[in-house]
Amino acid sequence: MRGTKRIIIGILTMLIGLTVVTACGNNQSPESVAKAYISASARMDYNKMVECNDYTGDYKSPEAKKAAKALFEFTISSVPEDAKLELKSYKFKSYEKMTGEEVEEIKEIGEGKTVAVTGKEIGKVTVTYKKNGKGETLEKTENMIFIKVDGKWYKDMESLVAL
Repeated sequence: MRGTKRIIIGILTMLIGLTVVTACGNNQSPESVAKAYISASARMDYNKMVECNDYTGDYKSPEAKKAAKALFEFTISSVPEDAKLELKSYKFKSYEKMTGEEVEEIKEIGEGKTVAVTGKEIGKVTVTYKKNGKGETLEKTENMIFIKVDGKWYKDMESLVAL
């Protein structure tokens, strides 16, 4: 069951991440984006989670927001209640930069559309949570990938994090 719950939370996190509208942690650093993303995950605030990933700007239209919300609501309805409680108990604990570099690369984002990436960083993100939303406090650590586009940092949408 634990493996199934982890997979469901991972899929939920990915879908929410693909699903926007003020700055995610001010996009000033990968750590600020990680904090905002974890906080939004715990609140199940799909708008803020998307904003942390939306370096393409594709999810700003009313139609895209409506579709993203419908996808989020459908996905969250299939998540077991204990997994939801666990996700809602997430709290950002720490960020450790693993690797980071200035880069100049063009990232293809579909249908001939590209963005210029000028920075890339991998960070180890640690959260605390309560198993099934109650009881003893536990920790999880995962690597997240961040990219810098137009001077702002975002969680890379290709970085599936199943915290």
